Amino acid sequence: MTVYSKITQHVVYPLGDAVLRTNVMKYMDALERSQWWSLDELVEMQNTKLRALVAHAYRNVPYYRRVMDERGLSVAEIRTVDDLPRLPVLTKDLVRQNYADLKARGFRRWHPSLETSSGSTGKPLQYYTTMDARSIGWAATFRSWKWAGYRLGDKRVTMAASALLPERPSVAQRLRWFAERNVPLSAVHLTRETMASHARRIEQYRPRFIRGYPTALYLFADYLRSQGRCLQGVKAAFTTAEMLPLSYRRTIENQFGCQVQDQYGCIEGAAKAIECASHQGYHIAAELTKMEMVDSDGKAAGPGKPADILATDLHNYAMPFIRYAVGDRAVLSESRCSCGRGLPVIKSLEGRTTDVIRFDNGVALSGVAITGIFSFCQVKQFQVVQTAGSRLLVKVVKGDGYTQTDTDLYTGLLRSHAGQDVEIAVEYVDDIPTTKAGKHRFVISSPAA
Repeated sequence: MTVYSKITQHVVYPLGDAVLRTNVMKYMDALERSQWWSLDELVEMQNTKLRALVAHAYRNVPYYRRVMDERGLSVAEIRTVDDLPRLPVLTKDLVRQNYADLKARGFRRWHPSLETSSGSTGKPLQYYTTMDARSIGWAATFRSWKWAGYRLGDKRVTMAASALLPERPSVAQRLRWFAERNVPLSAVHLTRETMASHARRIEQYRPRFIRGYPTALYLFADYLRSQGRCLQGVKAAFTTAEMLPLSYRRTIENQFGCQVQDQYGCIEGAAKAIECASHQGYHIAAELTKMEMVDSDGKAAGPGKPADILATDLHNYAMPFIRYAVGDRAVLSESRCSCGRGLPVIKSLEGRTTDVIRFDNGVALSGVAITGIFSFCQVKQFQVVQTAGSRLLVKVVKGDGYTQTDTDLYTGLLRSHAGQDVEIAVEYVDDIPTTKAGKHRFVISSPAA
């Protein structure tokens, strides 16, 4: 541990907790211990937190009192996480329709913070969270980075956009970046000139860790490859906020000279799951969230089955999100990770629920299946757009060595999965624009399909 890391751990963060009324250091200590608890012990912790949250929601949140009264539910009937299906699912539309009634009475006492989702696939959602919820969320993130060797105060670079880097950072945000030794680099409009500038900045700064959107880090890594350059001294790359195709992971690892640690998160419901060094799946941060996996009928889906994620934030008392439909899909693992942690494991992330393409012939293809098709092609970037029930438009940025064989490979695999009657058009482009949040959408399905 460096001298600055010691100063950060024993002075900077404790001082920050005192000034901002957060509890990051307290939770970091607690999470270091609880990650090694058994699954039964973690579930009992969730049960205790859930009982307190539901009691609070019924007493102080008009929306939850109403929906529980309508169902004839009492607080005593929600005793464990297994009782959660008694409560209705909370959707983005319901949040918007019941915005005022979802805020707890006297919610200022919880030190609420107004947040906005990235709005990757639609209109951004505004909601309130608490400093306590943010504290344990950051503690869980720091814990996972520690699995890759990170220590508070280690130099890092963040290459992202609004989901991770505010467009107009406050003075407090800039001070935090300075104290954390975190250099922000924009992932918006990554031209060759921008990437050349980023490369110079990174080589001068020599960070130990780089965090960012998978597409941004991949494009930057591919730029380095085209220049015959590799980064030196980077210990790990942290990817988040998008799907991470295997080809992207390989390119980032090759050019950065380190392992990639991928993270899944949805801050509205506190859903969080992160890879450890074993790379056998994503450990759910069970201390702060309960993540349910449900099928299309809303029933619990067992391990090994693709399912929709419902998240319950166990620490947001200002505006409770209970059984929140985050809009993502995942597969629970059937086994524990060999690292020995008791935290439950997600085997794979299946992408957004809106990333599933349903064809007229009844076949459905998930985002993860589609991204896998391109892993073995000389393709720099791609986007699959469903233009009609049985028609696809594949936008492709050619990679070095791209030939007709690559076209035949991915179009053939798409037809073998979706059906030979599916029409596929290919459009070669120089660039694929990102969303307003700076993210890349690999799959765009047709709402009418």
